[in-house]
Amino acid sequence: MGTIDYKGAADLLSVPTLVISKAPDSYAGFAVKAANASFDRMISGVKNVDLRMLERYMDKKNTELFYQMCSYVLSTGSASSFQLTVKGCVYMTNVSTSDSVIIISFSDITSVQSRLDTLETYVANSPALMCRMDAQGVILEVNAEWEALTGVTAGMLIGRSMLDLVLDQDREASMNAFKRAFRGETIRHFLNRIVTAAGTVHYLEWHLSISDRTVFASAVDASERELHQRKAAERGKLLESLTEEVPGGLYKLKRSSDGTVSFPYYSKGFLDIFHVTEAEFRQDESIVFAKVIEEDQEAAVQSMRTSAETLTRWVHEFRIKEPAGRICWIRGRAQPAADQHGGVVWYGHVYDITKEKNKELALIESEEKMRLLTTQVPGMLYQFDVRHDGQFLFSAASPGVVELTGYTQEQICGDTGFLLQHIEAPDLERVESSIEEAVQSGTLWSLEYWYDHPEKGRRKMRGNAQPRSLSDGTVRFYGYIYDITEEVKKEEQLEERERLITQISDRVPGIIYQMTGTGPDDLRFTMATGQFQSILGTDFSEKELKQYAIFDWVYEQDRDELMAAVHASVEHLTLFDCTFRIYVGEGKLKWIRATSTPERLQDGKILWSGYLNDVTKAKHDEFALLESESRLKKLALEMQEMAYHDPLTGLPNRRMLFQQLEMEIERSVLTGSRLGLLFIDLDDFKAINDTFGHDAGDRLLKEVAGRLQDSVRQTDLAARMAGDEFLILFTGLSSDEELRAAVERVMDSISAPFVMSEGTMHCTASVGAASYPEHGRTADDLISCADKAMYKQKRTDKNGFLVYEKGMEFS
Repeated sequence: MGTIDYKGAADLLSVPTLVISKAPDSYAGFAVKAANASFDRMISGVKNVDLRMLERYMDKKNTELFYQMCSYVLSTGSASSFQLTVKGCVYMTNVSTSDSVIIISFSDITSVQSRLDTLETYVANSPALMCRMDAQGVILEVNAEWEALTGVTAGMLIGRSMLDLVLDQDREASMNAFKRAFRGETIRHFLNRIVTAAGTVHYLEWHLSISDRTVFASAVDASERELHQRKAAERGKLLESLTEEVPGGLYKLKRSSDGTVSFPYYSKGFLDIFHVTEAEFRQDESIVFAKVIEEDQEAAVQSMRTSAETLTRWVHEFRIKEPAGRICWIRGRAQPAADQHGGVVWYGHVYDITKEKNKELALIESEEKMRLLTTQVPGMLYQFDVRHDGQFLFSAASPGVVELTGYTQEQICGDTGFLLQHIEAPDLERVESSIEEAVQSGTLWSLEYWYDHPEKGRRKMRGNAQPRSLSDGTVRFYGYIYDITEEVKKEEQLEERERLITQISDRVPGIIYQMTGTGPDDLRFTMATGQFQSILGTDFSEKELKQYAIFDWVYEQDRDELMAAVHASVEHLTLFDCTFRIYVGEGKLKWIRATSTPERLQDGKILWSGYLNDVTKAKHDEFALLESESRLKKLALEMQEMAYHDPLTGLPNRRMLFQQLEMEIERSVLTGSRLGLLFIDLDDFKAINDTFGHDAGDRLLKEVAGRLQDSVRQTDLAARMAGDEFLILFTGLSSDEELRAAVERVMDSISAPFVMSEGTMHCTASVGAASYPEHGRTADDLISCADKAMYKQKRTDKNGFLVYEKGMEFS
């Protein structure tokens, strides 16, 4: 076996390599057998090194470790690795044995170890909470920060489950986070709570990752941050609550340097003002601008532009249109500020001012109406001041003063004497004294007086004014003076006309009147003259009469008819003409006829002018005539009834049957139908009269008549001929058998016992029958044939019936 070239073998390796063997007599018990060039360079390029030279570059601790590991590997035959520092460099030293030699290779890990030392230093000195855990959350290693936070030593923490420190409510979520990290997922910003040995609770924010099946975790105490966040959230909720209480909405509007516009903040009230939802606004913030009605958009944009350019407060009013179509007024206010990027930010408030605006517009409209009224009203509206020293002064007057007095506003406000000098002397003293009295009493001033107009001459004036005391002692009258000259003339003419009407009405037997109104509550006399005592039962004055509603007099049963007549006259402006009853003292009634012509006045009411008179006697005569006519009609009906009906039984008599038979014959001629006629004679009826009396006989005839009426159809006719004889007309017969069946029903109804007050009576009849057209074509022929058949039956056997046959005669 050849010699091994250890030198050649070592040179094949790139890392520094040393081959030694056990040599008891050599230094330290080992001898160098070979070293490669890399090893020589590692120890300053010296060739043929020995172990003493290697020791020179290692400290005592490293030297001892080196020989211990060499002996261990040689004795066990296993390989081993350890760190060794030579000449200030850190080497990972790998020791193995082969053929009784020890092969030692050195891998330079100086840079790696430096980083590891830096990491260990970071972990040891990090303000964060650093630890390692296994998959179940068991603590493998912690840094000193854990001891400071929890109050538990590292020795007591290692080996415990991290979940022991976690608050109960957070344990499940924490375990899931640890498991996810162990499965390879990097966990960031996971938040949970732990409980310290002192019982305090801390929020921790975790970052978790896995390496070599170990979970590496770093955490920071986020308690203070969470506290700030919670306080901020509470302040936010408080701010939100406060903003909700503020009428309208708050907002932050930002216009960037490139002109884009956004809303970094807005309250719910802001959305409510513009009637948009959160979803709509997030999709398109410009929707609020579109809500502004088109006529107001340009002015709103220009005002914002001016605010941005001058950085002055923005205040603007504009209108928006609600979804329902209602127009609302909105007032916006905002304070602008320039931002560092060249844009502008407004912090503002918008709120609904519709009610305020409507009041403002109403006030403007009212002022305009007042202006128009003061320029159009005939007369003068004025303010008249009475100073504490007794001096008079007009402080204001409407334009109508020129037409009323002949002087301008400036003239009378500058000198009251312009007006006072034209008041007639007898009235001037009354004017001044009445003004003084109103000043003292604070009551309404009202007076009529004569005024000498510079152009129109003598005019009658009426003045009214309400006094008010001012703080400086002045009493100011707010009043109105107007010309009533024409009114006075018309009143005089009206009085003259009324005197004439009164003179005429005194000679007319009734009441001339005017009334107005549209319903029971306001239908009243506006003028009336005439015979009040004779018509109304009381001698009213015209003034007293106007106080009563007309319906107060009207009889209740006649009010609806009267109201209908009033409405018809109102609707069509036609003559009102109605007769009705009125109360005239102590419940007595009187018939009145009222006629009048309607006229629609300017205020929409109806004025009737007419005449009212007493028609009680005529009405009573009318009722008497109607009653007489009613009695005559009743008598005629009774006479007609007697002419066609039997007075005893109430059955149709011979006349009515004869007429009905003739009509049925005419109908049969057209239709081809058959008729049947029965002639009935009660058997031995004279014996009943003789035995029980004629009253009993009459009652029996009534009973027989009733049974005959019940035994025939509605289309048939039962009649009394005379005495104890009856006739029955059958219509629409189809055969002789049908006639015979009808006769049998009649016979059965007669033969049944009659229960009378005198006792039970029995009655039979002899009946003769004839039919159309077989036995006759006229009423007389049919009656004669039926009579002959009855006569034949009565002479033969009684209590039976025969149908007429040719040759039957009364013999």
